[in-house]
Amino acid sequence: MRRHYFIDSSDKFVETICQMARMVPPGRGRDGGQHGEGGQGQERFARYEIREEYGTGSVEVYQVMEHSTLVLFDVAFCDDVIFEYDMKSHYVGVTYCIDGEMERHEQGYEGFLFAQNHLFVSKSAEMKGRTCQHGGQRYQCVSLNMNSEHMIHLLGKSGIELWDDTMGRLERLTRRQYVTGGQLGEVVTNIFRSIFYCELPEKSKILYYEGKVKELLSLLVSGKLPGLENDETAMLLDDYEIRQIRLGHERLMENRGHPPTLNQLSKELAISRNKLAKGYKLIYGKTIYDHYRTTCMQDAVVLLSDLNKSVQDIALDIGYSNASNFCNAFKREFGVTPLQYRKIRLKNASGQSGTRTT
Repeated sequence: MRRHYFIDSSDKFVETICQMARMVPPGRGRDGGQHGEGGQGQERFARYEIREEYGTGSVEVYQVMEHSTLVLFDVAFCDDVIFEYDMKSHYVGVTYCIDGEMERHEQGYEGFLFAQNHLFVSKSAEMKGRTCQHGGQRYQCVSLNMNSEHMIHLLGKSGIELWDDTMGRLERLTRRQYVTGGQLGEVVTNIFRSIFYCELPEKSKILYYEGKVKELLSLLVSGKLPGLENDETAMLLDDYEIRQIRLGHERLMENRGHPPTLNQLSKELAISRNKLAKGYKLIYGKTIYDHYRTTCMQDAVVLLSDLNKSVQDIALDIGYSNASNFCNAFKREFGVTPLQYRKIRLKNASGQSGTRTT
């Protein structure tokens, strides 16, 4: 079964959420606990819990600054949910996926899978397209929506000139990096995650979120996000090259322990060494083999949660020939050995007083 909804304004979005969810009394957080009292500023915040017939989870809507809406999604629908949107009022959208995935289609661009650590920046004009979230899949994201006609109130005259220039370059040169889900660096990732996991009282969150939104906008207008640097090679990446570079990452992960060299990858992918190296860093935020090692270490962290797996087993799973080399690499990455990390995680899990629930 599929549910279709049409969105043409922020008000229509809130109206649609109200159909699918019930408003939660002021002060109750996503974990069910009290996060401060209501009162002044409460009209700038609303939290909705998804009704059982639609699924589970919550949607939080904050009015931050003038003509800007910050939305935090933590939902899992029973059925496929499709939002058709046609924003006539020149909206700008910036969305970051915390976890999960959804299909996105925007007029004029190919559809793509929007997944964890992906950033989507809409064009600063009319927005038209659709999203599809498949039933049974949890989806968490932070979405900032602004009316571009009121951007000058947020950024000032000098800021709006920078914004127009940056959005122009994003449109002409590297926007497809974002539309296809460009991987982000730690600075930007931390901004979005600090917003999503903020545990301040509701009446304090507005001020905190406004500061984070301004920090994010400053990064956007400064061109410091991956893909907006003044790099001639980045400007020349086309859709084929982006796909080939992503395929190169898959090849690395398929050959753990014996990853192909840069020359071998370049030949297999039919892309020059220089463009492969610079394009990879543009998309993933790190050099090819730095990102390869980081990905292996992240996989090791997941495997360490399985108490039936020994350190030697995990070392072999992620491509190391012996546990000693793996332990040394893990300690360089995280500052502790794999066994120490496992003990810390177990201790934290046993001592945790509560967890975030949907």
